[in-house]
Amino acid sequence: MKTTIQRTLLLSALTQALPFVSTRTTLPILACVLLAARDGELTLTVTDLDNTLEFRIAADVSEPGTVCIPALTLRKAVAAMKDGTIALDGIAPRHGAPCDGFLRGEGTTIMLAGHDPDSFPLFPKPAEQSVPMDFADLCRRLRATQRFLSTDETRYMLLGFHFHVADESLMTVTTDGRRLMRIAVVP
Repeated sequence: MKTTIQRTLLLSALTQALPFVSTRTTLPILACVLLAARDGELTLTVTDLDNTLEFRIAADVSEPGTVCIPALTLRKAVAAMKDGTIALDGIAPRHGAPCDGFLRGEGTTIMLAGHDPDSFPLFPKPAEQSVPMDFADLCRRLRATQRFLSTDETRYMLLGFHFHVADESLMTVTTDGRRLMRIAVVP
């Protein structure tokens, strides 16, 4: 992987991504950011297995590829570099060895030890389904079903809305474990 990117863009994306990075985990890969360079953009992906965040930044990609670098270490390294253009090079893993990355800036070269990008847990891509809806109608649905959300933080799976899309219809469901609210709209 070989790509060139503006330092300010990369630093901004890493700063916004850090709250989604696991800091105390038994899986070291969750403390990493997955950097994928292809088609004129650099994609940064972080996850804590509950939430996944993906940033796409315009970059000059001369050789596509993927590296997986500890997010906090990468952010500190980028913050320490001078403003301007940064070259990010990744060395693909060989025979089970970790993947390494190199940051090159104005008079600075930093080597970052990483992990195998193939072991990074990817968020499943949702099916390409959509239902056209007025924003006011969406707000009305959320207000109508919100009172049936659980407030018990020990049952975190009941703290959100469930949206089900099928055949251009949308169903919104919430429950607190005792009561259930369902609103369905059929075209």
